[in-house]
Amino acid sequence: MNLINKVPYFIGEETSRINLIFEINQLKFKEITFCLEESEREQKDVNNEIYELIYDNKVEINKIKENYDKEINNLKKTINDLQIENNNLKNNIKNRKNENEKNKNDILKLQENINNILFQIKDKEINKKNIFIKNNNIDSNSELINNKEKNNKNKNNNIENNKTDNNNNENNKTKHNNNENNKIIFDNLTIKEYNTLKNWILSDNNQNKDCSFEILYDSNITSKNFHESCDNQTNTLTLIETKNKFKFGGYTECAWSSNNEEKVDKNSFLFSLNNDKKYIKKDQEKSSIYCDSDYGPFFGSFGNNDIVVNGNIKKGSVKKNGNFLDEEMYKEINGGKSNFIIKNLKVFKIVFK
Repeated sequence: MNLINKVPYFIGEETSRINLIFEINQLKFKEITFCLEESEREQKDVNNEIYELIYDNKVEINKIKENYDKEINNLKKTINDLQIENNNLKNNIKNRKNENEKNKNDILKLQENINNILFQIKDKEINKKNIFIKNNNIDSNSELINNKEKNNKNKNNNIENNKTDNNNNENNKTKHNNNENNKIIFDNLTIKEYNTLKNWILSDNNQNKDCSFEILYDSNITSKNFHESCDNQTNTLTLIETKNKFKFGGYTECAWSSNNEEKVDKNSFLFSLNNDKKYIKKDQEKSSIYCDSDYGPFFGSFGNNDIVVNGNIKKGSVKKNGNFLDEEMYKEINGGKSNFIIKNLKVFKIVFK
């Protein structure tokens, strides 16, 4: 009974406790809600700060990008200006180089013209000296005749004295002529060698009484190559001087070319100035010269050559049993050696008069 009476009390107590727990939970809920709201506000503030930072950074990035683009454009412009300036400098250098090359060619051409004029002057001097020598010979002969007539009238002892004087005159005249012949008229070409070459050329050209030499090519001063200077030129004499002091070459009436062809010339010949000898072809129907852009002057035929000069005009070779040279001639022309190094090579145009 007592327990039944106490039930309402217990129920009331339990209800109060439940209500208290509910109120506490509500308070906790409100607190949690407040915390959540506060957290959301803080999150919003953080988000705002982030957005502001992002915006500020974006603005800063845009500024950096603009500055970067501006600097890049400035650099591009600078590079472009430098390229233009560089191209201008290159063009100026090229123009100056072309101008220098032109001036160099003009100087070389002028030098060649001067050499030709000097050579022609020396040629005339040689002719005058030859005339002078002939006149001296005539005068000497006249003196000898007069002396003989006088000597015939004089006594025998005077005849012996006059003979001695005449011998001295002859020795002086011979010495004078030798000095004249040994004079160098162009590089190391002496008057005697020049006259020898002229006589060899004129002996095969009976219709011509005289000739002169004009320089077409000189390996020591000419900037052009052999074919640029000598192609399509007829009546040419090639003079080769080696490092071993041999002087030889050849003459042809045929025109040089670069067309890989052989040409026949019945008046062609080779020569050795060291031995004072002229060599003609053994068979006049065979080739005199071979024309090829890869070579310089080439005497003989391809595969049966006599004198060949390399395209760079620095080296060459001599072969025996070609169209001109037998074994004995081969030994004479270059001292019996097949190869030679060129000290100087000249090609003369022979102008007949």
